[in-house]
Amino acid sequence: MEHPIHEGVIISGQAHVTGPVAGGRHARAEQYTVAADDAAHRTLAELRATVQRHRDEFEEPDWIDGDLADVEREIDRPRPDRDRLVSTLQRLANRVSAVGAAATAVARLHEILTR
Repeated sequence: MEHPIHEGVIISGQAHVTGPVAGGRHARAEQYTVAADDAAHRTLAELRATVQRHRDEFEEPDWIDGDLADVEREIDRPRPDRDRLVSTLQRLANRVSAVGAAATAVARLHEILTR
């Protein structure tokens, strides 16, 4: 008896899957966030304003500015690099953790950009 080759995806147990999943020969699964999403730009603007108001509370505010510029450049691309966004947002979260309002805005931005 010959068993067929399984080329799909098996998800079992108490799994929680978010995002695209593909299986089989030549399968592709892609997910794109909406470029220049209004909610992302609004949240980014709020975060920038919060950083400016609390600038003296951060160790390296110029590094935060650089991360914010990186996020903005990436979300304005036609096909944002999700991995790059996630790593930048994680670094940004660490840098703004001293100010609760800024940390909350980064978390909200992460949620918007990675859904």
